[in-house]
Amino acid sequence: MKIILLQTVPGRGPRGTVIEVHEAFARNYLIPKRLGRPATTTDLAQANQKKEAELLARQGLVRLVSQVKQRMPGTQIQVRSKANHQGRLFATVKGAEVGGRIVQLYRLPSTVHLTVSPSHFKTVGLHQAQVTWPDRTKSSVTVEIQDVKKPTSGPSTGTSAV
Repeated sequence: MKIILLQTVPGRGPRGTVIEVHEAFARNYLIPKRLGRPATTTDLAQANQKKEAELLARQGLVRLVSQVKQRMPGTQIQVRSKANHQGRLFATVKGAEVGGRIVQLYRLPSTVHLTVSPSHFKTVGLHQAQVTWPDRTKSSVTVEIQDVKKPTSGPSTGTSAV
């Protein structure tokens, strides 16, 4: 029997998924607990359309990511963080932060998750890093960690009223 899940069921699938289960399991467990309902032909057609739309979106995303990967070599990603006078950061810059900066810089969808290694940067300066893309390919990037200078509290340069 084909069932559409109305809620996420562990071991079966997320909400909205069409699954094939034994009729007894559907009638005695899924349907009474309102975890699923019998799938009609209209529901099956909608599920197929949804799969096709997701496939097209994924293909578009793959094209976009491949275009960005071609532009990546030689790119320098800048991240700012507070550091002491010796150039040691007060808080490490995580690889996820660098990956988020790449996603932001190239205007990629937020669903793209990048893995950057090394996973932590602890000093100011230039660092070489490997970016692992969702399709498991890798590219090199230079990460520049800059010190965030504290604003000086000296006299203002503008005119002042007396």
